[in-house]
Amino acid sequence: MMENYRNRVEARGKVIGIGRDTFGHFRLILFVRATRDRQGTYISFAIDPSATQDIRVNDTISLVGHVVAYEYTNDVNGKKSYSQYFVADSISLEKPVLQEVYGQEGFAYDESFTKIYLKGEVTNIRKSPDDRWTTVTIHPEEQKGERPVYVHVQYSSAMRVQEKQFEVGDEICMYGFLISRKKERDGRVDFFENVIVNDLSRVSRAETEAFMSGMDGME
Repeated sequence: MMENYRNRVEARGKVIGIGRDTFGHFRLILFVRATRDRQGTYISFAIDPSATQDIRVNDTISLVGHVVAYEYTNDVNGKKSYSQYFVADSISLEKPVLQEVYGQEGFAYDESFTKIYLKGEVTNIRKSPDDRWTTVTIHPEEQKGERPVYVHVQYSSAMRVQEKQFEVGDEICMYGFLISRKKERDGRVDFFENVIVNDLSRVSRAETEAFMSGMDGME
C-alpha cells in the first residue's frame, strides 16, 4: 500500500467557480457530472491561489488532494463544532479525449468522478435514529506536524458494506466517493459535502482485543 492512500482524494470535473468563500478561504468549486448510477454533485476544494494561474472557469480538470476534519470550540457560543473540507494538493488541466489520443480537436472528456481512500483507527460508530444510515469516524495516522484528522464517513442499511464487521478501536481501510446535499437557509443556497463508503475492510483489531486473543492461547 502506498502511504499517501491513508488520506487521499481524487476527482475529475468541470470548474464552475474560483474565489474566496465567506470565511476568506481561497476555493475551487468542481462540478462532477452525473453518471448512470450517481447524481451530479458540487465539491469545494481549498487551494493555493497560485495553483489556479492556468485554470479558468469551465475548464475540465483532474486533481489529487486530501480531507481535513476536526472538532473545535466555537468562540461565540462556546459549543463544540465540527469542520470537514477537502484540499487540492495538485491540479492538472484535462484535454478532450480526441485531443489526448489523436491530437485532434474535440469536446468530450473522460467521465467525471470523485474517489476517496482512507486508512486509520475507528474512533466512533453511530446510527441515525431510523437506523437507515451509519456514520463512522476514522482517524488516519497523521505525519509529523500535521493536524489530527477525524473524518466522518457514511453508508446506508441498503448498501452491501453494512455487512462488514468492525468495532471502535479497530484499524480499517475504506474506498468511497463524495456527494453534496443542497440546503437553503436565510435565502442562501449552501452545499454540504459528505463521504459515502463504497467498500471497507478491517485491517487489524483493537490493541486490547488483540492482546486478549493472544492471552486465550496461554496457560
